[in-house]
Amino acid sequence: MPRNDHPTSERIAVRRALGWGAALAAVLSLSCGSKGSVAVTATIGSPDISVDASSALAARLTGSFHLHLELGQHASSATDVSVGQGNLTLRDATRQASLVLLRFTTTPPAPFHLDPGGKLDIAFTIADKAETSGQLLSKDEESAVCAARAGVQIAGSISDSGGLVAVDSASFAIRCP
Repeated sequence: MPRNDHPTSERIAVRRALGWGAALAAVLSLSCGSKGSVAVTATIGSPDISVDASSALAARLTGSFHLHLELGQHASSATDVSVGQGNLTLRDATRQASLVLLRFTTTPPAPFHLDPGGKLDIAFTIADKAETSGQLLSKDEESAVCAARAGVQIAGSISDSGGLVAVDSASFAIRCP
């Protein structure tokens, strides 16, 4: 029986459909971009934190860090980002266990507005209140923080119109008495 190597109309249609599907997928992947090109991304950097023994009953956590925010250039609209008290913790980097809920002030002060393609660096200072320096720690909190001092992280979430965005720092060491 002779072999038929001529393409049938059915085979031609399948090849065309596959070709058009591949072309469409390529166009869509270029137009959408990565999630970071349309969403808020956040990075914690420059942590400098220490524990100062202030009395036999309590200690003080002092220091600062920065939060870098970016809204992707392909975002459909601007967004307001919030970082509320209670959203960031100091945690043991090895065990991923929360050590202390961080209280802070920010410069610039909230609210934080980003336009598409916008960037913002926010300085955080650990403080119980705007007029104070540092955050009081109980002796138990001081013990837990200082036990993990060689490897801690700042972790938590920020929120914008798209929902919650997880954020954490690289592991770093803090100073203890």
